[in-house]
Amino acid sequence: MFFVREAKNRLLNQFDDIEGEADRYQDEAWQSAMSAPYYGDEPDIGSIAQAVTDDAAGHYMLLDDMRKQVRLSTVAAMFHQWDKELRDYLENELRHYFNGGWIKKHIWNGKTIDLFDLFEQFGWTVRSQPFYPLIDACNLIVNVYKHGKGAALTRLHNDYPHYLSKLGMKSWTAKHFLDHKWLEITDADFDNFAQAFEAFWRAMPERLVYHLPEETAPV
Repeated sequence: MFFVREAKNRLLNQFDDIEGEADRYQDEAWQSAMSAPYYGDEPDIGSIAQAVTDDAAGHYMLLDDMRKQVRLSTVAAMFHQWDKELRDYLENELRHYFNGGWIKKHIWNGKTIDLFDLFEQFGWTVRSQPFYPLIDACNLIVNVYKHGKGAALTRLHNDYPHYLSKLGMKSWTAKHFLDHKWLEITDADFDNFAQAFEAFWRAMPERLVYHLPEETAPV
């Protein structure tokens, strides 16, 4: 998958050695402090060492936060690419049954989770597929990343709490204090989401026959 390969090479892999970067940053800061001229009393080496250590720790935390944000934004981009491809596919399948207005309302303006209902009418029980929980979780993660607190955060806590780093498990107490800042995914999660999207397209039946509900007539 081109997107996954290039996203790793150009973005995610750039953060593989931030621990080493922080160590080098600390060494350079220490050397700079030791070579700087001073006047008056002898410098307090202990205080300088502590300041350098604190500065390096802060540098690492900034890099780690950037890594988390880049990882989340990359997952969001991957999800949106899949989501648009899905809507394109459904438009092509349903244009024989419905006009452009219906397509716009239900396909392009509909929620992603509701699109899976259409596959049930195609006769494909997509929600029973092994990859579905990962795609469902990814959808919630992207919504939490974009909007913060809300219904998606609540359902993420209820159904997939392991993506909330401060929690790790469903908690009746924590649900009252849920924070979107707890959202955190790993490189392994990124790989799992990518594999789920690939599995979705592989599992797609070659031919889907739309079963029009009895109460609905083509328009």
